[in-house]
Amino acid sequence: MRNEWTEAEGRKIVEAVFPRVPTRGTDGLAPGKREDEMLLALEGYTDPLPALDGVTFGFYSGDPAPLLAAVSEVEPGWAKYYDGREPAFCGFVGETVVSFCLLSDFGEREILGVKSRVGGTGCVGTLPAYRRRGIGLKMVSLGTLILKERGFDYSYIHDTGVPDWYAKLGYKTIFKREIPAEN
Repeated sequence: MRNEWTEAEGRKIVEAVFPRVPTRGTDGLAPGKREDEMLLALEGYTDPLPALDGVTFGFYSGDPAPLLAAVSEVEPGWAKYYDGREPAFCGFVGETVVSFCLLSDFGEREILGVKSRVGGTGCVGTLPAYRRRGIGLKMVSLGTLILKERGFDYSYIHDTGVPDWYAKLGYKTIFKREIPAEN
């Protein structure tokens, strides 16, 4: 399974996984903004990060209010995606949700001529008071590992502005759109 792609191959992959993502032009982007589509082949993936003291990870269950409050604190527009249709995987300190993401099943897609099962983590966030501790990255790494264990071939990151962060786990940018900042 490959984990390097040309720009033209990346464009084809994006169009296969997310057909509505504009792969030409920069409509909807603000100056200085960059959006990356990223992919990771899961064959051979292992969690490269150490355990974190005092933090546990798992699927969210129970009253949705605490999860929705955490999501809304980070990005209010994402709360609508945390509607129970996709599982929420979270980082917890005690009983408190401090980091969260959705684990998505994008189905079977053709990746460069090969039928492949594609999933991904999305709407990833960490409460401001818990940032810069590695909690979010560890959560995404464990979520990626869960996708592998569930038989997915690739993990896809859609529309991220932090590609260097995901690259720490081995994700590769397959397509990017950007507009230079105004002077």
